[in-house]
Amino acid sequence: MIAPRPARRPPPREVGLIVCGALMLFCAVLLAIAFIVHVHAYVTADAHWAQNTALTAAAREAGVLAVREGAVLRAAVFGPLGIIFAASAMLTLFRSGRRTRL
Repeated sequence: MIAPRPARRPPPREVGLIVCGALMLFCAVLLAIAFIVHVHAYVTADAHWAQNTALTAAAREAGVLAVREGAVLRAAVFGPLGIIFAASAMLTLFRSGRRTRL
């Protein structure tokens, strides 16, 4: 008689990769929040500076321009960084479920 073969165990998950992927995903969420905050600052700069009646029109325009330039520069940094971190986190979490030999 042939003895029944024992059931194969599923390959173990890589706990270190799961933890690293979760941390990278958390960083991606924080970067996305920072990106949204700076886009919001860009969009609402006119309304915020229009409330200050103590400023002259030229000072108000200079303030709005400075706020908008700063917000665009920061959003241009946080947006791509968030995308890179999110893609890396997804790749790391995807790879954590597969046991492969290099």
